Amino acid sequence: MHGRGVSTLVVVAALAASTAVVGGASPASASTSVTVNLACQTNAGAAGTVLTSQTAGFDVNAPSFRHIGENAVIDMAPPVGNVATTQQGINVNSVQDLSFKFPVPAGSSFAGATLAGGFNYGSGTPTIALQGTNIFYAIPGPIPAGQDFQLPAVHLTLHTTGNAGTKIDLKLGGTSYGDPGFTTTANTSLGSFPTNCYPVAPNPSIALIPIVAPD
Repeated sequence: MHGRGVSTLVVVAALAASTAVVGGASPASASTSVTVNLACQTNAGAAGTVLTSQTAGFDVNAPSFRHIGENAVIDMAPPVGNVATTQQGINVNSVQDLSFKFPVPAGSSFAGATLAGGFNYGSGTPTIALQGTNIFYAIPGPIPAGQDFQLPAVHLTLHTTGNAGTKIDLKLGGTSYGDPGFTTTANTSLGSFPTNCYPVAPNPSIALIPIVAPD
């Protein structure tokens, strides 16, 4: 069910329209901005289920290519965001429990990931870790409404295992509301509303890295 006026309660906090710029590119690397279109579903309590469309922006720095057996380092900076304190007369207090899912691309293996920077993203400690075949980036929050914030940048290392001529293709995961690639919860004066989102086709590459034979 679509509830008029309630759809604005879908606060996808990390998905602001603006993008944050990562530091200067190193040799044999490329910097680009990527926008992912998302289908989102919010459980809005008595108002029912609300469906919306959102976008996710990433500023990415990734290698132009990697040889077989080398590591590929991918930097992703989430955008600066700001959660409005009111939405159609409803008070929004904060957002929490943000989570991104990135499947480990074919032709690679997870070699590690770290987080750095960011501000005003709440008292909870963000984490990034491999779970099965997916890399989960979780931000507990809570992130108060009415202030600028930025989630920590991701420094992801993948080890190339594929054959020459193939590519490491990193994308945001998720295939349905039941298998989301991004989740969050908005805390409002009417209650807490969880939101699940997944990329709609075509799901763009966040980083696309050709694998080449050794020199």
